[in-house]
Amino acid sequence: MQPFSCDLVDPFYCLDPGIPLRYVPVRGVKRLGWCLSLTARLEGLQWRHDRSDLIRGLSQGIADQFAKWALTPAEREVGLLILKGMSYKEIAVMRDVSEKTVRQQAHGVYRKAKLSGRAALSAFFLEDLLLPMQLE
Repeated sequence: MQPFSCDLVDPFYCLDPGIPLRYVPVRGVKRLGWCLSLTARLEGLQWRHDRSDLIRGLSQGIADQFAKWALTPAEREVGLLILKGMSYKEIAVMRDVSEKTVRQQAHGVYRKAKLSGRAALSAFFLEDLLLPMQLE
């Protein structure tokens, strides 16, 4: 797999494909928290790039399961945003609908999937991906 690179992640940060992301120089940063946030964002971009084939497969698997559950387009969108970790309020703002509407659509997802809620929805897709911890 090719190393991750992009021309511009932030107006102040250009990435050279030859430099590992954790060594990108930080210029003009006055707050450590912002610097750590940028580092985490860059590491996340690298992680997603390195696993893009797996992510595509998981995304297709989620889409297939949503189709089996016969979710409406709105329920599919809400379901994906819930899986991404967004709150009902964040989803409502993003979709320009009321929080009550998002809550009803989320409950439609849980009902059609026969799941108890947000955590069960996430576990449905992620449980088998996580290897059991080895006890020493």
